[in-house]
Amino acid sequence: MCNKKSILIVLCFCAASLTVNANSWDQYVTKKPTTSKVTPSKTITPVVVPAANQEASYNKYVTRSDASNAVPQNQANNAAVAPAPQQPAYQPEIVAPYQQSEVAPVVPVYQQTREQAEQALKQQQAQQPANDQWADYNNSYTDSSSSSRNKTYSQWFDNDIRPVFYFRGGLIEETQFGEYGATEIAIADLKACLFDVTDFLPGASLDAWLFADGMYFIDNPDMSALPDALLAAGLDLGLWWRFTNGFSWELRGAPGIYSDPTAPEFSCTGTLNLHYTFSETLCFVVGATYRPEWDMEIYPNIGLIWQPSDLFRVHAALPESRIDLFPRHIFNFFATFAWDNTTYWLDNEDTLPGTVTFDAMRASVGATITFFDNLELSAEIGTHLKHELKGDVKGEDTIDLDKTTFIRATIGNRF
Repeated sequence: MCNKKSILIVLCFCAASLTVNANSWDQYVTKKPTTSKVTPSKTITPVVVPAANQEASYNKYVTRSDASNAVPQNQANNAAVAPAPQQPAYQPEIVAPYQQSEVAPVVPVYQQTREQAEQALKQQQAQQPANDQWADYNNSYTDSSSSSRNKTYSQWFDNDIRPVFYFRGGLIEETQFGEYGATEIAIADLKACLFDVTDFLPGASLDAWLFADGMYFIDNPDMSALPDALLAAGLDLGLWWRFTNGFSWELRGAPGIYSDPTAPEFSCTGTLNLHYTFSETLCFVVGATYRPEWDMEIYPNIGLIWQPSDLFRVHAALPESRIDLFPRHIFNFFATFAWDNTTYWLDNEDTLPGTVTFDAMRASVGATITFFDNLELSAEIGTHLKHELKGDVKGEDTIDLDKTTFIRATIGNRF
């Protein structure tokens, strides 16, 4: 009996030893950390976040292009456990041209296409006050491709190739005055712009020129009716008014002395011209000059100006016409035609008629060279196609003069 109890006690002791040894082996061989005390934690109930909010949080904190706002991935995972604020998903802002703003982006002029330039002009015109009756006129010069400019830019007014100052001198070879003798004639003319006021009223401009045109008979033929010199000098005043439909009118007056310079006599002429601009390269003029008590009282003004390019210009008109090759270039070649009919008043002596008239038609060719963009020097040679002296000279009304050759030189400046 005792032996059975002893055997039972020994077996229980061995079982307890094996249990202790197993715990020690797990602690020191597998080196698992053990805790001395385990406290039960609170039960965490996971919160289910809607998928939309999860995507919003993910887009905002993880996938945004700005790296400074990105957070570690473990924080992003923790954000799925906590309630997320209601925020919309990040969307890049897409701004369509001319839709999000009323003001279109400014494009430099040198980068604009023709369509962009026309669109800019239309927008500028739309912003002007409705009561601005000269809006089209003022805007017509801002864009050379606009139709309004085609009707307001005039070859007659805006592209005048004359210098604002010139002096011209020349010599007509010996001319036979019928049976009365022959003489050489020195000629000279001067023209200078005194002022030119543009748009002093909407569409209206005013200008004034000083002019002088004289002849000197070097060897006066045996003609008591002919003085030593004749002079036409005075002021040429002009007022012109243009409209946006292509029409414009011009009113001019030229008071001055038309006589023997030693016995001056006053006279005045008046001119009315109507202009029409077909395009910026072509314009037309028609009108007349009234000259009271002259040989020809109504003097016609009619013709057109056409300049298809900067290499060629045609001014076909009466009383003066001109064709230019390379106008306003360093070298310019030209041909001219002019009809001159000028009446001079003489002293009321018995030996002199009341008036004499020189009626001449001239044709010439020449060349111009330009220095410093402004100074011009010209030389030309020509001939008379018609040359007459009209006056009551010993019972003769008209004396035919020789169709002589002449030369002229001109110096001018455009300032």
